[in-house]
Order: sequence, then C-alpha cells, then structure tokens
Amino acid sequence: MNHLDDEVQRYCRKLVDKCNKHRYWSSSMFGKPEYPAMAAACEGNQCIRFAYSYKMIGWKCNPILMRQIQHFGQIGHRPQSANLEQKYPLGNCAEQHAADKVLNALFKRNQNVQLTALQYSIAMRPRTMQRFAACKNCQAILPNVRLF
Repeated sequence: MNHLDDEVQRYCRKLVDKCNKHRYWSSSMFGKPEYPAMAAACEGNQCIRFAYSYKMIGWKCNPILMRQIQHFGQIGHRPQSANLEQKYPLGNCAEQHAADKVLNALFKRNQNVQLTALQYSIAMRPRTMQRFAACKNCQAILPNVRLF
C-alpha cells in the first residue's frame, strides 16, 4: 500500500458523505443513494488529483491522454481490440480521469510530463472501500497503473 492508496481511501469517504448529504438519488435504485462505481488518485511532479468513474459525454481530455486512448478506439465507445475490457467504454475509468486532471494541472503550471511519469493509487469502490486492480483498458492506456 502506498501513500496514494491512503489518499484515495479518504477521497472515497468524502464522496460517500457528499452523496449522502446532497441526496444524489437514482430512480433506478429505488431511493438508494447513487455512488460512483470507482475512485482513484494519480500523482505526477508532486501534483495529486482524485477522480471517480463516470460516463463520457463530450469529454475533452488532455491531448497526451487522448492520443493514448485513441490507439484503442474512440473515447466514450467500447474498445476496438478484443484484448481489452469490452464492457467499459474508453475514458470512463477513474484512473483515466485522474491522469487527465494531473496532466491538465501540470500543463497550467507549464510543466510537461508524460504518462510514464505518473503514479496511481489502487482503484477503490467508494461504497464498500473494496480495492480493485486496474481494468485491462487502463493497463493498456496508462503505464504504471496499479494491479495490486
């Protein structure tokens, strides 16, 4: 377990509290709070950002990350490669959103960084705090992504 794993655990607690406090309700869940499926943290050049998984609609991500994702298909669509996770559209994962946030923050600081320089937490389900290895899509797109 690394320091990012501790940080993402704290982030998950905050997400759950926010969902409960603001009563994010889903009619499909019969009145139960709707929590993000996964959360993750990413760090590069001492810049840490957190993100959760969500569906991509018109997402404009960092050009470095976009080029890497487009090797496997179109953002928001299922991957074209049979070796990847077909049930997860490209760009939906928490790790990819966290990497995008770090790359954008560093770009604003005029610091160029490559995907190979980024480090990741383990993926975590906020509702249960269960830890997960990165999916096959993230393993292919993001160097250094955590497998456990």
